[in-house]
Amino acid sequence: AAQAAQAAQAAQAAQAEADEATAREVSAATKDLQTKFKIDDRLMRDLETQLKKRREKLEDDVKALKELLGGARNPAGILKLKIRELEDGTFRGTATKDKDVEDVAKKYNLDPQAAAKLSEVLSKRDDRKKDLRQLVKHLELSNKPSSLVMLMLKDMRNGLPIQNPEYPAAVGSAAHRKGMKGNRK
Repeated sequence: AAQAAQAAQAAQAAQAEADEATAREVSAATKDLQTKFKIDDRLMRDLETQLKKRREKLEDDVKALKELLGGARNPAGILKLKIRELEDGTFRGTATKDKDVEDVAKKYNLDPQAAAKLSEVLSKRDDRKKDLRQLVKHLELSNKPSSLVMLMLKDMRNGLPIQNPEYPAAVGSAAHRKGMKGNRK
């Protein structure tokens, strides 16, 4: 019985040591987020609590959070939402595994969230290449491409086809900028 108690104590000590190492690792990873985005201590504690539960994904999660917060007007508000997603187990980060979507996102300056959701929705579509070509026609004419993508996602999720755009190029859109370059010559 004494040996069993000693073994249990040793196991507890080893677990406590591992937990402390995880806490140090998580704290170091989130310190940069806190300073860069001026996040308060309470919110950081909540984030650290959630990240400790996902230690194996720590590096990817922190990278995704940096990406998301970097483009946010209100980083603390976005972080609160992401902490809630971590709690609920619905946090996906922003990694777009889809090279085509990544290229479109770069070309039209889509924010990480719009790119990730677009990739997710396109993966469930029948003819994703055609859908992406149609979507690019719309993005060419838009001066707010991320907003446009987010608006179009609902119809795409419902399986509706993407129609040809029926509106002119908005001021500031890629098509408008191309037209301006052509007029200067």
